Amino acid sequence: MPISSTFSILMLHCILAAASPDDGYESFVQTFAGDVDACPLEPSAPLPEFLTGGSFIFPVNSQFDMGQYSLQHAFDGFGRLLRFDFNGSTLCLTSRLMGSSVYNQSLEADKIAPSLLFRPTQPPSGYSGPACLEAPNDNNNVNSIVTGGEFRMLTDSETPVHVDPLSFNVLNKVNWTDDVDGHGLNHQIGMGSAHPVLDVANPGCIITVQPMQDMEALTHHVDVLRICDKAPDTRVVLNSVKTSYMPYFHAFGVTSPYVVLPLMPFTIDFHEIMLTGKSMIEAMRSAGGDPMQVLLVPLDGSEALTFTFETPFYYSHVVNAYEDPAGNVVMDCCLYDDNWFLRFDFDVLRNKTARDRKYLMSVVTRFTFALGDKTITTTPLSVPTRNTDMPQYNRAYPSAQHCVFWGIEWFHDD
Repeated sequence: MPISSTFSILMLHCILAAASPDDGYESFVQTFAGDVDACPLEPSAPLPEFLTGGSFIFPVNSQFDMGQYSLQHAFDGFGRLLRFDFNGSTLCLTSRLMGSSVYNQSLEADKIAPSLLFRPTQPPSGYSGPACLEAPNDNNNVNSIVTGGEFRMLTDSETPVHVDPLSFNVLNKVNWTDDVDGHGLNHQIGMGSAHPVLDVANPGCIITVQPMQDMEALTHHVDVLRICDKAPDTRVVLNSVKTSYMPYFHAFGVTSPYVVLPLMPFTIDFHEIMLTGKSMIEAMRSAGGDPMQVLLVPLDGSEALTFTFETPFYYSHVVNAYEDPAGNVVMDCCLYDDNWFLRFDFDVLRNKTARDRKYLMSVVTRFTFALGDKTITTTPLSVPTRNTDMPQYNRAYPSAQHCVFWGIEWFHDD
């Protein structure tokens, strides 16, 4: 069950633009709605034999307006897929917008269709909260995975979408055959994670998490789930922990015995979204208090271990998690001192002065959890004066101690 390694948030199609005072950023997060069929492309050097007959598919966002309405956050852009097909000594590139329901509805109405957005459109679309919550919300544009032979696109939602990897059309949302969504109740709302992790103990399976909120009782819990190729539409609950609010997990860590869940100090108030129609960033609220909790949730269903961290932090992506020779749990992640979602507002990305400000910087940081005395130590791994995110390592060895990782580093010329 391979998970594609994707730099999935932004499409830098500005490489096609001419030089400018902004060094090519004049087309950064601007709409590109066309199709690309480039075949063959002649590589500058022979392709490795192991690529022959294979394809590399990854998602980006590339359309940010429809009619008179414009999106205002990079994560809200309509998803696009790019597929590189390796054919002997040549390769082909095919790229199209995903045919999601929300995109097709927007295209038909010539207006951004109802959906959950990080920021309101300009001008405001005026949709109600129920209209946004009940919309298809299938613009899954962050990560991809093959499960049970299906190519699925993911975002921080509880429901992946099944996509045709040739036409890039969204075929359907995955129809779960279990009752994890709401545990049989209709008033539950859940989220998910765009970055599941391979289950090393069970080949052909992944581990993911799903935070849940009961909209009536206002109670919350997080389910740890296993999904396997043999039953790709069935989620198995490995553990469930109650929380005082619904946390957000874009990514998380997995070791052989534990899932590592830092409870970031904010929540998205879906009750407020339902009542007011606010966007997700507008509905973000401080939560959790001091000290911040990090949960080590056993995969065997036993009681979670709770660690406390005096300074609340935000994180985006996880490099890897593992157990070191001393028996400690280690997780490397991209650490921020504030809410990193704000960095991807168009007021920032489309403004050179704002974009070049050194704020909301990510430092890849190692967290070491000592199981004996329940202490946490941290060690910065990347240059603190630079912004390092989108990390990768050799994902053939999940939950194993790694020596090398790589990622994107901004402000490299400091």
